[in-house]
Amino acid sequence: MCPDHMYAGAGLACLAVLLLVHHKHIPKRLTLPELQPAIMLVDKPGAILGTINILACLAFLAAAPVLGWELWLVTLVSAGLHALYNFVAYVVFKGRWCTQHQHQQQQVEVELGRAASGTAERG
Repeated sequence: MCPDHMYAGAGLACLAVLLLVHHKHIPKRLTLPELQPAIMLVDKPGAILGTINILACLAFLAAAPVLGWELWLVTLVSAGLHALYNFVAYVVFKGRWCTQHQHQQQQVEVELGRAASGTAERG
């Protein structure tokens, strides 16, 4: 087995080679797009459930050795619960509670289209 510092050295060597090869393509400054999280969030109930699910999974993973549970079982149950939610939300109900978001997104797209056409007419 290799010592851990050899893995770190291999990672740093790989990073150095990537920087040497691609340094011309890395921009000096990155411009980040302005995003509105409220508009981008499609499934608010799913996001809330997912947050609770991952926090509960983390807590149960921390407590699993004390309780005598297998770690893979805790993870499987957590993933299964969220997969079940996704199945019910998107297959059974076809994302019906996302319709409000879809309407808001269409309004934003229309406003962006008007703004773009307004700037195009001026330019």
